[in-house]
Amino acid sequence: MTLLKRTNTQNWYYQFQIKGKKYFGSTGTPKKAIAARIEAKKREEAFTNQILGECLPITISDALERYKQSRVNSASYKNLLTYSNKLIGFKIDPKTGDKIKVAAIGKSDLFLHDLTNKHINILVASRKFENIANWTIKHELQTLRSSIKLAEELGYKVNSEINWPSKELKTKKGRLRFLTQDEEQRLLKELDPNRHEKGMVPPADRTPEMKKHLQDNYDLVVSLLDTGMRYDEMAKLPWSSVDMESGSIRIYRNKVNLADTLYMTDRLKEVIKSRYENRSEKSRYVFEGKDGDPRGYVYQGINKAMNRSGLNNDDVISEKGGKVTIHTLRHTFATRLVQNGVSLAKVSKLLGHASITTTEIYAHLAPNEASEEAMRVLNGLR
Repeated sequence: MTLLKRTNTQNWYYQFQIKGKKYFGSTGTPKKAIAARIEAKKREEAFTNQILGECLPITISDALERYKQSRVNSASYKNLLTYSNKLIGFKIDPKTGDKIKVAAIGKSDLFLHDLTNKHINILVASRKFENIANWTIKHELQTLRSSIKLAEELGYKVNSEINWPSKELKTKKGRLRFLTQDEEQRLLKELDPNRHEKGMVPPADRTPEMKKHLQDNYDLVVSLLDTGMRYDEMAKLPWSSVDMESGSIRIYRNKVNLADTLYMTDRLKEVIKSRYENRSEKSRYVFEGKDGDPRGYVYQGINKAMNRSGLNNDDVISEKGGKVTIHTLRHTFATRLVQNGVSLAKVSKLLGHASITTTEIYAHLAPNEASEEAMRVLNGLR
């Protein structure tokens, strides 16, 4: 018997191996005796499947649950939870916490081997009727595909002949949105920790928690602008990766399995130095949550500052081709380098892209030498 506990849950998990194939999952109970019986049943099912060659059926809801369990510690778990819930027929209202009914991928007891193209097409049509963007629909379908893949690897019976939609879910690549120097200054002004306007608590009356929250938002934006790091990379950056003496940051990028060293700008050095000097004795991360864990996906305050500074006014979005988001800060870092003659190859390395192909979205921003030459020729003719 192999039972174990995982973080963030009281339930027991089973884990065993038969002929080199691993099996794992939640027993759905915190009681060890019951968990042991469930684990024994799972062993029997696995043995039947592997030794006798019988593939067991599994419902869509169970397959999604197993996939969620396998990704519980991933950075994208929160999004995965949202997509999974929608696939079985509901979403959570962010303000009230209430369940809102949405179209599901068939009935909850539908088996994976009974899933057909018809079910997929109906779901896509329903999401489009709900005015859901193609990109979001693709993420939802990817969650389903990954659940099916895992179920198949675990020996369950699935329909592997599904034709996943692609042409009808094409996504338009809009214009690249980045901040000008003026827009950056307006944003930082709105994030100034000492800023005081009507309706705000005066700086002298702010609680330590409020002061920390305001300072964190300002420092985080500067850090992202001056390193081009992904939000998740910066939010989880440990102090052990920061070398104050050399002014560098050592980073391991899980998304692309790369290790890098980034050097801090003078502005960023001041920010990091201040945070280092004011950190608590037990502090492990540069940006920490309430319990000393890495900062999570919390940037509502930054989004509000973006809106207050006019970066997302309707006329600005129309003129510049898109909204400013937290990821825009990464685009801004790359854009400024390319516009000032840094090669795409170097920018690709700084961004931690696995392939320079990804970095080519910035190619049109490089100085246009051909146009400059044309200008000189035409001026000469006149």
